[in-house]
Amino acid sequence: MIKEFFIRPIRESRFSAIIVAILGISIGAAWSLNGADYDVPSVWKFILSAEFGAVCLLASWIAFSAFFGRVFKSSKNSARKIEAVAHLPALFYSFTGVNIILHIQNLGYNAAMAAVLMFGAAKISETIYFKFPRKAGAFAGISLFIAAMLLVSVNAERSVFGKNEYWRDREAIPFKEEPPAFTGPGAARVFVNTAGQWRPATKIKGPGVYEFRKKLDYPSRLSIGFLSVSPRSESRAEIILNPSDSKPYRINLAYRESGWKDVDIEKIMPAGEVSVRIVLQAGEMWVSDPVWTWGFDRVNILLIVIDTLRADHLSCYGYPRRTTPVIDKISETGAVFEHHYSASSWSSAAVGSIFTGLYPRQHGCIDFGSIFLSLDLETFAESLRQAGYRTVGVSGNPLLSLKTGFAQGFDRFNEDCLDRVNWRSGECMTENGINTVGGGSPTFLYMQYMDPHMPYLAPPPELMRWRRWPYPAGPGKIREFLTNRYDEDITYCDREIGKLMDVLATNGFLKNAIVIITADHGDELGDHGGFNHGHNVFEEVIHVPMIISGVGIQHGVRINSLTSGVDIYPTLLHVAGIGTRPILPGKSLLPLSSLPVREWTLSDNVGQTALRTPRYKFIEDAVKNRRMLYDVNIDPFDSDDISKREPALTAEASRTLREILEELGRVKPPALRSRAVMIDLQNRLKALGYVK
Repeated sequence: MIKEFFIRPIRESRFSAIIVAILGISIGAAWSLNGADYDVPSVWKFILSAEFGAVCLLASWIAFSAFFGRVFKSSKNSARKIEAVAHLPALFYSFTGVNIILHIQNLGYNAAMAAVLMFGAAKISETIYFKFPRKAGAFAGISLFIAAMLLVSVNAERSVFGKNEYWRDREAIPFKEEPPAFTGPGAARVFVNTAGQWRPATKIKGPGVYEFRKKLDYPSRLSIGFLSVSPRSESRAEIILNPSDSKPYRINLAYRESGWKDVDIEKIMPAGEVSVRIVLQAGEMWVSDPVWTWGFDRVNILLIVIDTLRADHLSCYGYPRRTTPVIDKISETGAVFEHHYSASSWSSAAVGSIFTGLYPRQHGCIDFGSIFLSLDLETFAESLRQAGYRTVGVSGNPLLSLKTGFAQGFDRFNEDCLDRVNWRSGECMTENGINTVGGGSPTFLYMQYMDPHMPYLAPPPELMRWRRWPYPAGPGKIREFLTNRYDEDITYCDREIGKLMDVLATNGFLKNAIVIITADHGDELGDHGGFNHGHNVFEEVIHVPMIISGVGIQHGVRINSLTSGVDIYPTLLHVAGIGTRPILPGKSLLPLSSLPVREWTLSDNVGQTALRTPRYKFIEDAVKNRRMLYDVNIDPFDSDDISKREPALTAEASRTLREILEELGRVKPPALRSRAVMIDLQNRLKALGYVK
């Protein structure tokens, strides 16, 4: 009876098939465009998310293809017309689908993958149905549907392509061969993660006495953090500070918290010998390495590195769209460097140069098989921490993490946003930056925003800002389509930086601070026939913004000199009042009045190297065995190769480049740390578009 009056009319009605398909498409479109992070239980968060919208979208295809499609068995033309309508979203939301498949973790990731699998099952079952007896198609569809559901349930806590252990809460791993900060029974030095925040720490167990000794060269303040190994039981301890010129200073600590409990000692410890003793009375805990700060009148430093941001798409660099109103305002109160170049066109190599002040051939992150920043190198965070700065880092890029060596020197390194690429990643970054920085001065805060990295999925309201309706069609319009999405992502990131700046201004961080805004590299939007980055060294992927604003910086200055990513490390040392390192190839960009004249910059990539002078850019492509020369005065976008017309200039540029590379080659690249970690991170490289 039920089958006769309900199921069969639905299955055998073209109108029903169309309604179901359109309904699924509409739901998928609505939620894919509106997937916000509502303050509701996790199950409802998923239902209200973009991932759920994509699942609805794909489910509509399944419903039509696997079940309703068979109604049109005798009328192939009608079937194909309606099937085409049902499958239009495959083109409309292709980039959303790629984003979800490659980047979303856990349930959302697996549900999307399951939906893709079910869609494949539906198409297979449809094919089987038309070729074989009727029941075979239904059986195939149901079987593969069950397999997809098993994928979701069994794989809910791990990513599809590997274990999702990287961001496991409260994970402790050994790192860098150094003794623990505190000495005592069973003390061991580890890095501990909770809520995405890593800290170097010592594991201690009660009852026991643990001690830290240090000779202070300057009057200093102390900050120290505690984290229970098991937050279910209470931990109790007494902290005893023994300054060199006064009586012991005692603090009783009792807590049962799931996160770090920070104890900031307002008392200034005088110069001289000081000891910190922890008498652990009950429980087991991690104690973060003591953070000593001094030189309290020095400026705070905010370094914002925006992933994949090319200079020519910022309105303060002349772009006709007002993509960056917040950054524009910051640039008006500081200095804009017109010709700033990244040391590479992909993240590990470019940021490795920012962190170390060395070119990729010197620090070792030169290709996609070398993504680890050697622990033997000294980073700017290590230098600033040794100079009395509190160092805080927040990264949204999976390649720039503790396990790839980019957390060395940071007192706190937050990776809570690594699995947010790239839907609402900026909001996550801003929130964690605000929550992680804490108090105290002087402080160095490094923010690695992931937007506007592919797949350019900005949330509303930026999502609709520069899209034409209907969508541009045809192969020739793909560049316009991607450019619109890229610009939307830039504006979204700019908005989040504005939120960060507002809070830092309110809490006093910016009252006495230097702000540096730059990018690791740019992105190709069909400029030279390709997309993404990491594959060449043309202008669009190595010319990046560089803006310095804050205390003592002249307003509205435009600098035309060549500058490089390797100049950022010496600049930070100058701001902190530290002498520069003679071995560094870069030069400080401050003070502006004595900015050094740079004769060339170098940008190294996998198989390609660019030598940029004030007038020319020379590119040597080892992969295709070719050389290119561009006159940047009349050809700022590398569109007219004059190497054949200027053979003497080309030969001279090639000779100069070879001499530079030979000089850099005398610095032996550091050994890679762990191939095991490389295997774990290969999928991250694939997801970011670096490795196919």
